[in-house]
Amino acid sequence: MHERHLDEAAFCFELRDAALEAPHYTLAEIEVGPERRLFNHLEALRRGGPLVAQHLLELASDPNHEIEQVAVAALGVMAAGPGVQSLLPRVREAGSADQRKGLAHALALGVDATMNSALVAELSRLLEHEPAQPTLLRALASHSGPNHALVGQLGDLLSSPNPEVVWAATQLARRGVSPTILATLAAVTQIVQQATEHPNDLRRATLECALIHSLPGAGDWVRHWAQQIEATAMRDHALTWLAQLGGPSEHTWLVWHANNTEPSRALLWALGFSGRVEAVDRCLDCLDDPALAPLAAEAICAITGLSTEDERYWLPPSDAAHDDGLPALEHDDLEADLVPDSEDALPRPDPAALRDWWARTRTQFSPELRYLAGRPLDGPGLLAALEHGSARRRSALAFELEVRSHGRAFVDTRAWCWAQRASLAAATAHAAGIDAQKGRL
Repeated sequence: MHERHLDEAAFCFELRDAALEAPHYTLAEIEVGPERRLFNHLEALRRGGPLVAQHLLELASDPNHEIEQVAVAALGVMAAGPGVQSLLPRVREAGSADQRKGLAHALALGVDATMNSALVAELSRLLEHEPAQPTLLRALASHSGPNHALVGQLGDLLSSPNPEVVWAATQLARRGVSPTILATLAAVTQIVQQATEHPNDLRRATLECALIHSLPGAGDWVRHWAQQIEATAMRDHALTWLAQLGGPSEHTWLVWHANNTEPSRALLWALGFSGRVEAVDRCLDCLDDPALAPLAAEAICAITGLSTEDERYWLPPSDAAHDDGLPALEHDDLEADLVPDSEDALPRPDPAALRDWWARTRTQFSPELRYLAGRPLDGPGLLAALEHGSARRRSALAFELEVRSHGRAFVDTRAWCWAQRASLAAATAHAAGIDAQKGRL
């Protein structure tokens, strides 16, 4: 019976992972849907007793299992039986990339507040003697505040020759660090941005940390990456940062760039976070392109607050978009990821209806302001969007909240929903003083 719960838990883990970036899910819907189902199966595994717990520990220690299976097995171990002390040594012995990812997912999530405290204590004990362990560092960063056990070693970790260690160290450095560490972080950021051999995820991590702390040169690097001609992951991230953290001059450039280049998914995504009336105007131009129309409409709704539930502005789902026919075996990609992309769930707009609505509504919006969900953007508005808005946009909004609060308001949008609600409650006091209309680059 426990094998069935294990398989179902792995399936629910994957469902929850997809829901965290889905446009048709909110925090509450994730909580009562895939997350609750996952908890139910984990609880059934916990009740299985010592024999099941030992089996889960063996599974988490096996490098031949998939990410989801390793993750739920590790969560089950933490919840009962051998516990954290038995699981953490397996991280050092992990023999495959999937095993390391599965263990990292589980450790980043933890189980509950009590277990997470024990996890932080054990992580701190292990890392104090051998700090350069990326998976354990990532787990500590997921559960620790600024006064973690490795404060004194953070400078050395940021200067490590191992990119994975540096990445994890930047996560620990996002909140409450000393001027000495900030100086090290500034130097590391410049080196990583300039060197061609560093991976994009490390460039992104160092620059995000630099933006949170308003380090000199961070805004210049955002502009540098945003203005690149070649489409890269860093350019796409930078366009969004420019939209979120830029002022009127950056937004003017962004709209000019959108008007003078071929529209792209990354550019439409960024326009939606600018909150500007002119961004809505540009998105309307893309509504006749079948491939870009859903993304353009998503950006329009994000700025103006137009509901996707109002059938007057949306086309019925296309039968062609849900063709169940299978390709010939010789043309079928058997290794393809069958989980739908989050863009596939976006509704298709009625171009004429949206243009007519905007023609009647545009005068209600000031070109001098940024808007989110139809209201001038401010700190409480960011919190409201994180609590009630589309899951697909929450990660980017959480980053803007973190930057504009100088790291004081932090919401991990991949954490358990109960943990996210606690973070949102803690962020309320910091959000009240945020001026989201002012540029931060």
